[in-house]
Amino acid sequence: MRLLFLTPRLPYPPNRGGEIIIFNVLRQLAARHDIALVSFYDRPEELAYRASLERYCRRVEMVLRPGKLDPRVLLRTIGGDSYSLSRHRSTELLATLRRVVREWRPDVAQVETFVMGSYLPELSEVPTALHMHDVAWVMWERLTGVVPFSLRPLVATETRRIRRDEIAACRLADVCINVSSTDWQRLTSATTPPVNATVVMPGVDCDALTPVERPASTTNLVFVGSMSYMPNVDAAEFFVRDVLPLIAAEVPEVTLSIVGARPAASVQRLAADPHVRVTGLVDDVRPYYAAAAAAIVPLRIGGGVRMKILESMALGVPILSTRVGAEGLGLTDGSDLLLADTPADLAAAAIRLLRDPRLRERLATHARQTALRRFSWEAVVQTLEDVYASIIPRPAAYGSAR
Repeated sequence: MRLLFLTPRLPYPPNRGGEIIIFNVLRQLAARHDIALVSFYDRPEELAYRASLERYCRRVEMVLRPGKLDPRVLLRTIGGDSYSLSRHRSTELLATLRRVVREWRPDVAQVETFVMGSYLPELSEVPTALHMHDVAWVMWERLTGVVPFSLRPLVATETRRIRRDEIAACRLADVCINVSSTDWQRLTSATTPPVNATVVMPGVDCDALTPVERPASTTNLVFVGSMSYMPNVDAAEFFVRDVLPLIAAEVPEVTLSIVGARPAASVQRLAADPHVRVTGLVDDVRPYYAAAAAAIVPLRIGGGVRMKILESMALGVPILSTRVGAEGLGLTDGSDLLLADTPADLAAAAIRLLRDPRLRERLATHARQTALRRFSWEAVVQTLEDVYASIIPRPAAYGSAR
């Protein structure tokens, strides 16, 4: 097949959740299909990633994404669009997409997340799959409950707009691909009649991510993720403010490493706590996992599937997560990981992990086995190919009415 991928950010380097998913899908599909990629980029230095992407894509087209405060973005938002959608409207990308569709003549187009939904009308004669890394309005609904009271009206307005724009994009696509049955249920129950949706859970590369050697005795915890991403910022602040002091009262030597690119100013300020280290971008996260008693995922907002959990499982690192953090993965509390939500419960679980090396080893071993058994990129891509086949008209004739 000739496939077209339309993405809001370059899927390289694969060091954040969405980019990890897209990159691995491209890498696996490229072995059997021809791929064209049309993507936004944000910084001039990202242009150097073209060569890495061309290893898997026959054609790579890159367009500069409008800035966060671009007047055109703000005007569209004032006019009623969600900010998320407005940020990704671009006449240059539209022209590029039209040219690629005309020249590439794809059999299927995969559109990554609803923020690229404004381009779906340009793909009306191509079978389209809308890949939803989460149900975005759910994250924003959760955000409304944790932001300062003064910001809640603004967040509530954006939530309503995202819900409207996300559902509209789903109705334009031939099929919506959810990453969990939880998200599938949310989407189909919110649309009447239900949109055509299916579930394709992401995978993890257990061959590349082999178990790390961890010390038998350590009092370090690690939180890995993009530290400019709003749910991760909130999680880091919440854990350091409300949970870490409870742990330190029982384990005074406890430390927390916050590892991830572009830490927000509020995350950088957390390093003022003597128990906290904020690293920023690192070349390799494995040494930080190896030095930790457990990986924490203290998310209170968000949706979709947490790639940081799958990677921790593959690396054989014990995991402590909130239920929001582990949502959609179907993992078992007490076997694959520990789950807790309140500050007191999170602290108690962390203290158990810090004090009990046998518990850490049991969780790490079981999580690795679960990753091997249930999460495979090869299986993901085979399922995707079945989804594509289901939306290609028979006989497949480019330009035929659907």
